[in-house]
Amino acid sequence: MKFFDCNTSFGTSMIRPIRFAETAQELLREMDHYVITEALVHHARQRDDSPVVGNEMLLDEIAGLERLHPTFAILPFQTGELGIDRSIDR
Repeated sequence: MKFFDCNTSFGTSMIRPIRFAETAQELLREMDHYVITEALVHHARQRDDSPVVGNEMLLDEIAGLERLHPTFAILPFQTGELGIDRSIDR
């Protein structure tokens, strides 16, 4: 039987949980221990720092790791935090 975890995370969180994986490689070792084949994953910095920084860190750290599938943090365009200009000239 193959297991696919749909809520995993790695990275150093501002509030440390009892057990965590600091890197994508550590997460893969934990998954192997629990016989989890693949996972949707987010980075702690998406939550604790900023979606832009966290999304970039996530993609960098899981590049080439086919078992880990990214889950992106998003914000409404109105916040201006994603660096996308959606202003409309009237």
